[in-house]
Amino acid sequence: MERLPFLKSLHISFLEELEYICYEQDFTSAFFPSLESLSLQFCYKLRGWWRLGDDFNNTNCSQNLSLPPFPCLAQLSIIGCRMLTYMPVFPNLENRLELYNSSVETLVATLNTVALESSNHFPPLSMLKSLHIDGVILDVKRIPKDWLQNLTSLQLLQINWFSCQVLQEIEIWFKDDLKCLPSLQIISFHNCEDLEALPDWICNLSSLQHLRVYDCINLTSLPEGMPCLTNLQTLEIIGCPLLDEECQTQSDETWPKLRHVPKIILSSLH
Repeated sequence: MERLPFLKSLHISFLEELEYICYEQDFTSAFFPSLESLSLQFCYKLRGWWRLGDDFNNTNCSQNLSLPPFPCLAQLSIIGCRMLTYMPVFPNLENRLELYNSSVETLVATLNTVALESSNHFPPLSMLKSLHIDGVILDVKRIPKDWLQNLTSLQLLQINWFSCQVLQEIEIWFKDDLKCLPSLQIISFHNCEDLEALPDWICNLSSLQHLRVYDCINLTSLPEGMPCLTNLQTLEIIGCPLLDEECQTQSDETWPKLRHVPKIILSSLH
């Protein structure tokens, strides 16, 4: 399939018995030279792009690095592929990365790549503009703690289904870094059901313009440092009935944190 030189989009989904996409390795020709969009969804037994002999459970990042990278890939979606650990890396991804209910091994392998000549020696994922991740099986300890330093072009970060524990664990990604994600304009929290307070580290995102919170049903409070977000233009709180009520009443505890925001959108229903 990698011999299709003009293929621009590839979507593979609901092949529930699929374990490997290819059973032959042939690097003599260009590897998907035109592929711009790749989606792998709900292939529950998918282990890797190629079969590695009889080693079915190898998650060594160096194995991923031995594969040719996707040279033109701009958008990648991996959803519901928990066993996928071995595929070509994607250091030059530009538009969008979705990683839902899937292993982080492909991300870790990409972060461990050496920048290609074609990327002018920029760090991996330094051109990425949109990142969507969930915390269902997120192994935070597997991801380098300083990886966000690479994401200098990131404009949108969407966080789905993170528990309080995982949100506390990822604090190390943001803590005490006032230059964290310098291009970030939008951050969204979705379905963080046991979250009671937004994490303090969002106040380090100085370029933030839009904060969106959806369906966090137990959320009751905003960070004390909210006034530090001087570029914040819009605050959306949708489907968060407890926090919605707190904001509607403009209580002495909540109103000072958000009165500097020009546009506030509130709805207890979504």
